[in-house]
Amino acid sequence: MKGLAYFMIVVSIGALVIISQEYPPYITGIGTVVILYLTYNLRLTDKLSKSDIITNYVKSLPNGNYNNVLRSDVKKLQKELQLYYRKSYSFLVVHQAISFSIADKFKVNTIHNSPKNDLSIDSMSGQDFELLLKRHFEGEGFKVTLTPLSGDQGVDLILQKDWRRIAVQCKRYSMKNRVGNSAIQEVATGKLYYDCTECWVITTSYFTSHARNLADKVGVRLIDRDILFKMVNNRKQII
Repeated sequence: MKGLAYFMIVVSIGALVIISQEYPPYITGIGTVVILYLTYNLRLTDKLSKSDIITNYVKSLPNGNYNNVLRSDVKKLQKELQLYYRKSYSFLVVHQAISFSIADKFKVNTIHNSPKNDLSIDSMSGQDFELLLKRHFEGEGFKVTLTPLSGDQGVDLILQKDWRRIAVQCKRYSMKNRVGNSAIQEVATGKLYYDCTECWVITTSYFTSHARNLADKVGVRLIDRDILFKMVNNRKQII
C-alpha cells in the first residue's frame, strides 16, 4: 500500500514535468503545491503508522478483523494521538496510518499472533503495556480510563462496566524482577481513592509469595505472566 502511494507521487511528479512544458507557470505552481502536500501527508502517515499507539491498536485486533476497523476506534485514536503528540490529526490520516500498520504486520508474517507474542510485550515500555491492556479491555466491553502519569495513587487503569469499577496497576517487569508487597498496598489504597469495587495487579512477570499472601488478605486480584498471555493471545475472558 505504501509502495503504491509512493509510486503515485513519482507518477505525479513526472506528469508535472510534462505539464510545466505545456501550461502557464501558475498551473505548474498549483501542481507543485499539491505534490508537496501529498508527500508531506504520506510521510506523516508513515510515521504515525509506526507509533506505539497505532501499532498497539493493530496488535489488539482479533485475527481476521483487519478489514473492519471501526469508525469509533479511529476517533478514539485521534484523541489519544492528540494527547500524546499535542497535535491534531485528521480522521483520514489516522485511518490510513492504521492501514499502513496492518500492512507492516503482514510483512513480518504471523509472529505477533503466535505464543511468542511475549517477546514483543517484553520489549514494551510501561506506557506501551498500559495502552495494550487498555485496548484489550475495551475489546471486552469495558470503558477504560488511563489515570494521570503522576499522582495516580497506584492505579494505572480504571475499568468500568455495569456496576463494576476496577482499579488496575500495570507492572511491565522482566521475569527476573518479581512484583512485591508495595504494588498490592498501592492498588488497595487506589481502590479506595477512586471509589472502585475491585482492584487488580497485572504483570509481565510473577509475584513474590509475600505479595500473594497479602493479596489474599486484602482482596487484590493478581494476574501474572501466564494468565496474561492466555488473556491477550486467546482473548480469553478472565473476568
